[in-house]
Amino acid sequence: MIEFWKKNRIFIITLFISLFLINLCARMFMPSDEPPAGMQVVQSDNYGDTRDKDLKIITGEDVKVNASVEKKRGNSFLQLLLLAMALILIAKYGFRKGWFSHLLPKVVILRISLRRKRSNARLLMRISVYNNTSQSKTFSAPHLFFKRGKDTRNFAVKNELFPLTLPAGSSHSILIDVDQFWEKVAGLNLYNRIGASIETSTGESYRSLAIPKWLVLGKVG
Repeated sequence: MIEFWKKNRIFIITLFISLFLINLCARMFMPSDEPPAGMQVVQSDNYGDTRDKDLKIITGEDVKVNASVEKKRGNSFLQLLLLAMALILIAKYGFRKGWFSHLLPKVVILRISLRRKRSNARLLMRISVYNNTSQSKTFSAPHLFFKRGKDTRNFAVKNELFPLTLPAGSSHSILIDVDQFWEKVAGLNLYNRIGASIETSTGESYRSLAIPKWLVLGKVG
């Protein structure tokens, strides 16, 4: 029991704090069941027609009733938002700990992301390789490809870590300055869609989509 607490204490504390905040907000913003001030409930003596006459609500300010309904809707949205944030936090922690690894497809995943560096606005590409198979795999150095219409130009990335062997369930990421290719290769500035590919020692090839240069909006430090 103590060992379980040591391994999962952050997750347990996060879960309890999230549930506490959701419950606190629900109690704090829950509208009262009592009728608004100035409202009276009067029983009708006319039983001939029961449509809207059995109960009459007399109030001097109908706006207060509408405001109460809108407030209740807003509280429900706030509760859903807090619950979604709590679930995202729990899921993120769970994936980091590998709790859901058995749910992922048993394949190699190649993922790229493009960001601008805040200090000099240079374009950086992060290439991440995930070996989610049941055996180790050795990867050659990745390639960057630049596309212009149907034309494609490929360039090998020189990195002393490759060839790289990734055990089952492990991953690796590298960061590449993409702007250096446009600066050093004549005519490459016309190729504005960028992607990456990688190959294993057994000939398996994995390729990302080509991302347009103008679509890059994120920044890194």
